[in-house]
Amino acid sequence: MSYPSDLFRAIFTPGAPPALLLATNVSFACLQLTLLFMLFLTGSFHFFFLSIMCVGVWGGINWFVREVEALRKVEEQAEGIRRVQGILEEEEKERQQDESDDAGRSTGVEISAEEQVERRKADDEEEDDGFEKVEKEDGYETEGRKSK
Repeated sequence: MSYPSDLFRAIFTPGAPPALLLATNVSFACLQLTLLFMLFLTGSFHFFFLSIMCVGVWGGINWFVREVEALRKVEEQAEGIRRVQGILEEEEKERQQDESDDAGRSTGVEISAEEQVERRKADDEEEDDGFEKVEKEDGYETEGRKSK
């Protein structure tokens, strides 16, 4: 496509397309050259002040465009971060759901109460560390030194 058609489309496109920025900078450069030429040709201080105002507006427009672009990039990064946080939150919820499902599920190995008592007795007999279990009134077990 040609530059004029790109420029025409850029005018109706939201944001600051490169074709529009190029046209703006070329226009301000031509205005600045015209004002400087008129200053040297006539020697009028009016063209000096107009030239200063032209530089200020030109710089302001370019600064504004850079700030808008920087803000757009920050917003894109923030959106990416929000997307990742959403994915992590969903994974965390799924993990918690899986853990709660696993907690309610049986392991498939059923041990009778008698087997459990026998295993505990066997463990207690194997282990002689100098402590004996003392039964309390409330049903809590504590350990204390064996008296010799």
